[in-house]
Amino acid sequence: MAERQILVSDGIFYGAFSWLLAAVFGIGMAFAYTGIYGGSLVTGFVIAGLVTVIGGWILTRFAAGGDLPPPNTVKINPPKAPTVPRSPAAERRAEAATPKMPDRMPSAHEAGVAVGATAASAADSVKQATSEARERVACAVSPSDGDATGGADEAKREAADAEARPPALPAPREGGGDDLLAIKGIGPKLMGTLNEMGYYHYDQIAAWTPEQVAWVDTNVEGVNGRASRDDWAGQARRLASEDPASS
Repeated sequence: MAERQILVSDGIFYGAFSWLLAAVFGIGMAFAYTGIYGGSLVTGFVIAGLVTVIGGWILTRFAAGGDLPPPNTVKINPPKAPTVPRSPAAERRAEAATPKMPDRMPSAHEAGVAVGATAASAADSVKQATSEARERVACAVSPSDGDATGGADEAKREAADAEARPPALPAPREGGGDDLLAIKGIGPKLMGTLNEMGYYHYDQIAAWTPEQVAWVDTNVEGVNGRASRDDWAGQARRLASEDPASS
């Protein structure tokens, strides 16, 4: 007849104590990481969770010598079979086939060292991932060499453009501006545009250099090469010499 044995030590005490010890150790590791290494609080919580889960599992296994049985488990022991004498050769074969158990279970200190090594490895992995993320963000935010070179070229172009632009006046001189319609190629619309840009008098246009004339051809809307084609500077010099009051 089979024997019935009720397991009184059903693993509740061992499991609760093991997980509590792992949680305390995980919280200690999190505080050490945030306090000593200066890590973030979120990373500390991650480390605490990892240490609690891994350490609780390891300590539970070590404390119970295997998987803990469910609570209130009833174990039925089968009847023992009669012992049959075996030959020495069969004994040797059976001994070779039977796996050898360790002489002793790991101590609590050894289990703590194993948990600490696991937690340190997890902390190093988190720290390395954080460092790599910061480097990627820094590379995304900081301008590349090509962008810096492009910015320098753009600044040079703007400086050259400002140098080639003819000097302008904030307002016409006393007596008002000259009649720029007298210059061939300038109509009422172009005259209004030139006045808005600060060009009111013959002597201003007469002083334009070839580079400045080219700038006007390219940058003033509606000119389209008329300044050089119709020789605005030459016409303005003649008109200024005929009307000294325009100077």
